[in-house]
Amino acid sequence: MYDRFRKMSFLGQIITMMVLLFVALTVVNLAIGLISRLIPLAIAAAVIVGLLWLFDKDRK
Repeated sequence: MYDRFRKMSFLGQIITMMVLLFVALTVVNLAIGLISRLIPLAIAAAVIVGLLWLFDKDRK
């Protein structure tokens, strides 16, 4: 794979690197977006489960 990349023209190498950087940045942005959306949901779920456990414990 690396040999094939080295045999490309300089313009082809630049375009390939730009496309790979674009794909990598897109994946990183998607991962950060998903994590930033899931953290508040996980905290809310933990609070709800904790409250349910607390009140269920009081009922017994």
